[in-house]
Amino acid sequence: MISCAATSHSKPEIIVPARHEAPRHPPATVQRLLRPRSYKAVSQNSPGSAMLRAVSSASLLLIATSIAAHAGGDPVQGKHVFNRCMACHEAATDRDKVGPHLKGVVGRTAGTAESFLGHYSEAMKSAGAAGLVWDEANLTEYLKAPKLKVPGNKMAFGGLTNDDDIANVIAYLKADPKP
Repeated sequence: MISCAATSHSKPEIIVPARHEAPRHPPATVQRLLRPRSYKAVSQNSPGSAMLRAVSSASLLLIATSIAAHAGGDPVQGKHVFNRCMACHEAATDRDKVGPHLKGVVGRTAGTAESFLGHYSEAMKSAGAAGLVWDEANLTEYLKAPKLKVPGNKMAFGGLTNDDDIANVIAYLKADPKP
């Protein structure tokens, strides 16, 4: 209860009774209104759940497709990247240059191109004798860091840093006929 006492010469005085009780929590209905919507349980049969499942499925499919496309590479883009390698290697024919031709290299044992046998480094010949086959995984490692994959090889190139470029070059090397 609030009362006001005033005289003609004084300011009004407001008297508020002291409250000594503990603060009350808001009623349950107010708590429900204040609760974030994320706490609300969503039923599998609610109208928005089917749309949410469809969008989630589509997103996962899109991600999986882009990963698969990345893993496969693009041979046309790979041809452009392979221009960096063309000073030393040929991929469309079996003509050797400073380095061995790379026609049919995917699936070939390292250091075994017939036309280049007398020119391989001992490190490359040893890697091939130890079982190194140029599959996609080994080519990926080699193209990233040739000196780490086959220490002591003669290739002066430092490697490709972009994963897309590597995937594209491998797709180009695998392509027959070349784009």
